[in-house]
Amino acid sequence: NQRWVEYTGMPATFASDSDWYAAVYPEDLNRYLDSWHTSVAVAVPFEEEARFRGADGQYRWFMLRAVPLRDEQGSILRWYGIMTDIEDRKRAEQLQADLTHENRVNTMGEMVSSISHEVLQPILASTLHAESAVGFLDSDSPDLDEVRKAAKSCLEAGRRASSIIYHLRSLYKKTPPRREVVAVNDAVGDILELLRGEASLYGVSIRTELAAEAPAVFAVRVQVQQVLMNLMLNAI
Repeated sequence: NQRWVEYTGMPATFASDSDWYAAVYPEDLNRYLDSWHTSVAVAVPFEEEARFRGADGQYRWFMLRAVPLRDEQGSILRWYGIMTDIEDRKRAEQLQADLTHENRVNTMGEMVSSISHEVLQPILASTLHAESAVGFLDSDSPDLDEVRKAAKSCLEAGRRASSIIYHLRSLYKKTPPRREVVAVNDAVGDILELLRGEASLYGVSIRTELAAEAPAVFAVRVQVQQVLMNLMLNAI
């Protein structure tokens, strides 16, 4: 329509072809088209967010919705759509994400001593188990069962250190909010990995009673972890 022509600066004829693809932000195009093609294929209302370039060359976020118009037999005659400018909302969301990330980084900075202890502990354990394995191998008659046990313990300690570092990096990493399927029990376990040292520092023991079949939720994982971390820290 005329409003589309005014915003994009594209000729009206472009709207009927794939030429209008040039107005969509490249990183959003495939996601947008996949969603649209799915809606058309199964004849369900369409909803998607994407950035579109204006005549001034600047991109703005839009919420796009479309519904099919059907005849009396249920066949689709045409689609009606609307684009709503949500640039201000997106900027507010990004600002909130930045503030949340800053809060997370500050919190982790305050806990650096206990986290260092949590990481150092399995590394030291791994070193000790490795030294034990070498000691068994250097003996006149190596006890291979003991060597195997020491090697397995070394691996377990190494994996624990890697796990702690992985969870720590996921909290420090600054990424745009993205919803995904989150297993809440796993999120609880991730934060416990990081906070056991802080709890021990204050003489606090943590025990979990997690539902065996807790349903997964569709959420921003790092935000769920932030909430859990704040609750546990407050409790400690």
